[in-house]
Amino acid sequence: MFDFDSFPFELSGKTVDYICPKCKYKFVAPIEAVLEFEEEDEWNGLPISTPPYTICSKCNYEKCVPMDYKSKRGYHHIYKEERGKTRVLTKTRRRLQTASIE
Repeated sequence: MFDFDSFPFELSGKTVDYICPKCKYKFVAPIEAVLEFEEEDEWNGLPISTPPYTICSKCNYEKCVPMDYKSKRGYHHIYKEERGKTRVLTKTRRRLQTASIE
């Protein structure tokens, strides 16, 4: 689990809203941490269109997602709940991808 209070360098004050799709817990993460998550996901072989995940501090679910975040690579991730299904919409200038969260 990521400890936002002991981040190793000065924070800008910018934050990203996150949600746990499992327990619906909402929290904010410093933008610097989110950029680190993006980099780690890339190192772990996830597609660059994947939203930067973190672990829920309430239920330990491993795929908390940003509610509305524009990545440094140009992807716009938007969390949605529609008809009982949880999805993350990923937009680029050319296309829209939808991924269900389980």
